[in-house]
Amino acid sequence: MNSGLLHYLKRLFSSEITAETALPPQAAGLRLPAGVEHLQINKTDVLSSYLPLGFVTFEAHQLGNGDYFGFYWPVGRENSEPLIAETQHDGGRLEPGFSGLKAFLGKTEGIDRHDWIELPTFEEDPDSARNCYGKARELIAENAFDPAVAQLEKAVAALPEYTEALAALAGQYLRMQRTDEACRLAVQMIISPPSFGFGGPVDNIARWFSRLDTGPADLTEDPIWKGRAKLASIPTGGTKDSQAYPVLREAIDVYAEQGEFVKALTLMQTYSDFMNSETRSFQERQGYDFATHRLRQRDLSQKLPNGPRYLI
Repeated sequence: MNSGLLHYLKRLFSSEITAETALPPQAAGLRLPAGVEHLQINKTDVLSSYLPLGFVTFEAHQLGNGDYFGFYWPVGRENSEPLIAETQHDGGRLEPGFSGLKAFLGKTEGIDRHDWIELPTFEEDPDSARNCYGKARELIAENAFDPAVAQLEKAVAALPEYTEALAALAGQYLRMQRTDEACRLAVQMIISPPSFGFGGPVDNIARWFSRLDTGPADLTEDPIWKGRAKLASIPTGGTKDSQAYPVLREAIDVYAEQGEFVKALTLMQTYSDFMNSETRSFQERQGYDFATHRLRQRDLSQKLPNGPRYLI
């Protein structure tokens, strides 16, 4: 093990983050919101396959089964108010259930911190990315397409890497014949992690995108656009090989070289989510090591305008 990786792992499992050690709003690193003193924050950047870089868990209302509530900062918004998400480790998902800490504290007021709570309803938190997406699905079922699109756009504005909302919005743009916009959303969807959605609608948009002959002029040199034919089947784990992985690795490098660090880091998390679902032998064939990959994420996040994506 090289000395840099060893130093990282020592830091990774030894640092406790509390409200008292949090940075002031103007400092670098993830910005903790007002009201954080009411919570016991856990160790930062735990090397776990279902906890992405930029997700900081806390103890309140966790079930004791490995799932947590925590702060999540969309990539590139590290100095903004974070969302509150809930892990679902069995499905490898993050549910962006609360629009922020204020909504979370309002929902949990008067409830013992050890008691389980449900995610808020749309009426309780209409600005929650998850609730906007859920409301949009209800509206689509009622053929109320215009208000559904408005809710999907609101969800994506709150969480730009919200994969399943991106897929749904791309589908609506296609219905409206806004093809160029749907194409751009497809790129953003492919870059975004499966922890924020996977399955049928995402697969459908990926297949549509992979068959395109032409697209918007601004995507001509985009590495995901260039590699689209090999991205018809997004990795899901359990296969002997996948032609998508080399495309994704190259795209990460291209985005980083071009200074598009938000795209590079979002795609790095996506790549990690996919690769962590593969077998150890598959990972070895692809030259993937989770700890090394996470270290590179941390280092690259220092180049974000509002980064890095960890508490310091």
